[in-house]
Amino acid sequence: MQVQRFDNADLFYERVTPFLLTDEARNNLIFGILNAIRRGRYTDDLYLASIEHDTKTQMVALRTPPHNLLLSTTTETEALKALATDVFDRYGEIPGVHGPVNLVRAFVDIWQARTNQIPVLEMGQRTFQLTQVRPPTGVPGIMRLIDERDRIMLYDWHYHAMIDMFDGGSRDESRTVIDNYLHNSTETRCLFLWEVDNTPVSMTGLGGETPNGVRIGSVYTPPTYRQNGYASALVAAVSQHALDSGRRYCFLFTDLANPTSNHIYQAIGYEPVEDFEMYRLQSQ
Repeated sequence: MQVQRFDNADLFYERVTPFLLTDEARNNLIFGILNAIRRGRYTDDLYLASIEHDTKTQMVALRTPPHNLLLSTTTETEALKALATDVFDRYGEIPGVHGPVNLVRAFVDIWQARTNQIPVLEMGQRTFQLTQVRPPTGVPGIMRLIDERDRIMLYDWHYHAMIDMFDGGSRDESRTVIDNYLHNSTETRCLFLWEVDNTPVSMTGLGGETPNGVRIGSVYTPPTYRQNGYASALVAAVSQHALDSGRRYCFLFTDLANPTSNHIYQAIGYEPVEDFEMYRLQSQ
């Protein structure tokens, strides 16, 4: 196995897309981050790697420091070993790694033996795919795009969404994300609200574009408005909007510790694809 690193994200995309497309749903996060890199969202100390055998891609990995290493699917254990060696040569230590359960567990075992960093499971996730929406009935309200009047509210909502999803966030980061949505929205990267009687009650975003799909994310309903079906209605409406715009698939990730979200997404047509895990790599 040989690790081929790339400095140019467009060349990397061209090289690895045929491999990633063999399992687009499982590789949707890698596709989404790679497309964000190509748009200039991440620029510093990038790690873009194709792990190859006889010039054929067997695995893809990328990292946008200070964030975790992301692993694609693979059937080759030797690819994991080659990757671990190359990542160690590049960084020495990394803060964490995210990937399909069996692969990421094998990788952290290899990594711990090499570096003595201890893997700590931070989150179990499941990725879902939708091709047809089953919208909920009887939920009042309408979907609309965010606009300038929502800015201050969305700073707060996004911050609390990060706390709900990842047990932490920063208000500065939330301001940056919302400002980007307001000033740089595209057809496949935008943020929507569900509104009842002119009052916003839930938010959901589109992002993470793949060649044939797009990922739903940033789902948040303030506690006051929960248990009314607003998030389900909004996710269904945004998903239908994406399909109507020409996407073949919608994807999303859920936290396996939240059975409610796993249930409501399946009720509107999302089908489970694969379980993922995110590990923090802790120095001794």
